[in-house]
Amino acid sequence: LPDGAMIAAGGSAYAERHGKILPWTFAGYGPPTSPDHFGDETLVLLTPETTLAVLRHGFQTEWHPSAKA
Repeated sequence: LPDGAMIAAGGSAYAERHGKILPWTFAGYGPPTSPDHFGDETLVLLTPETTLAVLRHGFQTEWHPSAKA
């Protein structure tokens, strides 16, 4: 997934950044973790395909200061 893509797992939302996964809340992002953290858990892609295409073509997201990956 490109940086900025969002996924859901276990009732929580996460963002992809620099190959790491950051938990997201309305208060900001939590500490980054490896994608392996989820094991066999089902992940749901939250980012629409059209937005993924824009991210894949180089659109640079602007990150909240709490997203230090």
